[in-house]
This record gives sequence, C-alpha cells and structure tokens, in this order.
Amino acid sequence: MAAVLEGRVDALLLTGGMAYSERVVEKLRGYLEWIAPIRVYPGEDELQALAEGVFRVLTGQEKAKRLWEDGRVEGQPAADTGRLVIGLE
Repeated sequence: MAAVLEGRVDALLLTGGMAYSERVVEKLRGYLEWIAPIRVYPGEDELQALAEGVFRVLTGQEKAKRLWEDGRVEGQPAADTGRLVIGLE
C-alpha cells in the first residue's frame, strides 16, 4: 500500500478483534511504524454495520446492488469474468 501511495500514508489503522491484543498490536507496530503512525480502534463493529446495511435494504432506505471482486459495480462494463460478491449501495 505504501508503494502505491508513493509513501504518502497518513496513518495505519488496526481494527477488529485483533486490536484488543496488546501483544499483536505491539508486534505490528514493530513491523509497520516506519511507514506511518499506528492508530488502534478495537472492536468488531463490522457485523453490526453489515446488519444495519441489510436492514436499510429490507426497509427500502437503500437499494441493493451487485459488487464484483475487481471493484466494478453492476452496470459497469466487465473487464474480465470477476467473481461476484454482494454489496450495498
């Protein structure tokens, strides 16, 4: 990622359940801190966010859409036969 951003990385974010482990966080700091400051946000909120997104689709607040593995959204021209994954609009 640092190479793609030409070294302009503001911060690296550690999230999810692993961020509760001081041992894991400190080990990752040793490998990554030279790239950018490390920010730690422990928690496993992705499941709640996913459930809330599904609720918005089911209640008509958002429209479901198809998201392809290569980042294309339904309706965009196909660059290849990427695998289909499901996303929310």
